[in-house]
Amino acid sequence: MQTVESQAINTMSVPKKGLPVTIITGFLGSGKTTLLNHILSNQQGLKTAVLVNEFGEIGIDSELIISSDDSMVELNNGCICCTINEDLIQAVYKVLERPEKIDYLVVETTGLADPLPVALTFLGTELREMTRLDSIVTMVDCANFSLDLFNSQAALSQITYGDIIVLNKTDLVDEGDVDSLEIRIRDMKQGARILRTSKSQVPLPLILSVGLFESDKYFDTEEEHHDHDHHDHDHDHCDHDHDHDHDHDHHDHSNHLEVDGFTSI
Repeated sequence: MQTVESQAINTMSVPKKGLPVTIITGFLGSGKTTLLNHILSNQQGLKTAVLVNEFGEIGIDSELIISSDDSMVELNNGCICCTINEDLIQAVYKVLERPEKIDYLVVETTGLADPLPVALTFLGTELREMTRLDSIVTMVDCANFSLDLFNSQAALSQITYGDIIVLNKTDLVDEGDVDSLEIRIRDMKQGARILRTSKSQVPLPLILSVGLFESDKYFDTEEEHHDHDHHDHDHDHCDHDHDHDHDHDHHDHSNHLEVDGFTSI
């Protein structure tokens, strides 16, 4: 009988259309940065591109770096870290147009972000022809995650849209508290893959190229609002004129942050 991890490794070896994309979300302090470092420093031969908002928060091991500039750091294991610079689509194009091909794309959201607008960027733009939204991973800080946070729309969205829920920092809390949190999450998100870990040390085959995202569950109504006429064009990204006006009208999804009492700096 195969374990979950061995099944996941088999899944990773099956080629699928488009570059697989994993979105990582979670509140500040949940372990996203530690997980990104874990992904970037992997020794499993996986060439991963990680898109982040700020380099400063990612303490990349200097021994791994072979080149860097203002927007990209290249590592000696074939992985790269690239800043989004407020334009996710352009950052993805920059990765796709590199002569050195990568195996996976990982996108970090900000700590208070609803992952829905990021997901829609891959589902409702020209990126849909070149990438495949594989899963949304939600990091949960067990040591500082009060059940009262489920009254927050931001936390609710991160759990609701998460295909994989990583209960992190389990070494800092009682097992019974982790059990209670998992029960509550399973009530909210039936069918989610829930993993327990400490220090964000998740086996990569359990979160990369797992094929868990099902767009028809959440995004049928959302996609009706997007204009897909430009999908009739040739999608060879090397020939694109990238001076597009990428107005995705995503700001409406973030209004709930003010309702929850959150402000951004």
